[in-house]
Amino acid sequence: MDEALVIKASKLYGIAKEECNFIGGFQNLVYSYSKENKNYVLRFSHDSHRSDTLIRAELDWINYLADNGLSVCKSIQSIRQVDCEMVEKNNDRYYVVAFEMAKGQKININNESEWNEEFFSRWGSMAGRIHSLTKKYKSKQVNTRRPHQYEKDQEFIHTISKKLDDTQTFSLQKFIYLSEVLNPDKKIEHDLYGLVHNDIHRGNFHVLGGELQLFDFDECSYNWFGNDIAIPLFYSVWEATPKNIERTEFAKKFLYHFLNGYAKEISITDDTLKHIPALLKMREVVLHLFFTTRWNLGELTFKQQQILKDLEFNIKNDIPFLELIF
Repeated sequence: MDEALVIKASKLYGIAKEECNFIGGFQNLVYSYSKENKNYVLRFSHDSHRSDTLIRAELDWINYLADNGLSVCKSIQSIRQVDCEMVEKNNDRYYVVAFEMAKGQKININNESEWNEEFFSRWGSMAGRIHSLTKKYKSKQVNTRRPHQYEKDQEFIHTISKKLDDTQTFSLQKFIYLSEVLNPDKKIEHDLYGLVHNDIHRGNFHVLGGELQLFDFDECSYNWFGNDIAIPLFYSVWEATPKNIERTEFAKKFLYHFLNGYAKEISITDDTLKHIPALLKMREVVLHLFFTTRWNLGELTFKQQQILKDLEFNIKNDIPFLELIF
């Protein structure tokens, strides 16, 4: 990103450009900085990725959750007392938001004193608390809201179809099919569907003293509550199944404790879980589409080749991500 844009943004938040340290990002660019002995992040979102109205709707929901006791990283106003700023140069426009930096550390999946049944339950409690609160949420933003997942799917289909060659369209066709399967009959909030985080994997929260602090609400949308169960389950199984435990066995243990925590905050029924197999398959499809359009397919590592081979086989043969769970 052009350094001039970082300079403009840093001035809006009362800091020197030299204090901004780039820490990464994919859809957004994220910088860290310190001010008055506190740590923050500065997020840059290109206007082709998010509009300012969508960002303001995101911040409204974050503040609502925080005001009702959920541990989240709240936004910080600029020196102009604005929640979302805009910087641009030569028609290259970014929306900028500052957030508190999460306290604590990411969970260590190789440490059994951290990655265990008690933690899975706390993780589930966090998801359940979000869903309990979101059922009562009324946006303060007039004439704006976060999108429904089906709406996001249609935008994704339009964008990704331009990047695929003929050998890769099988995953796009599966995505289109699953999007229709998961599209609710009526886009209204009810006991199974509402505004959700949509990306509660272990990379989007820190843990301190047993408390989980959640961040990165960029993907939040109206979706099945089950997706905030499916995403933790998917990535925990896909990335963090212990080597000495069979995958299905670990999945059952994880889900049992996660749902025990979830049920402490909100009632859970078979209907809550019925969409999870399709949501898990959708995540496999999304990963395949992501990897095939982001990786250099002519220079894949052995591990990348194996990942794509496994995903392609599972998608083409409609193999459930998890057997004998649901």
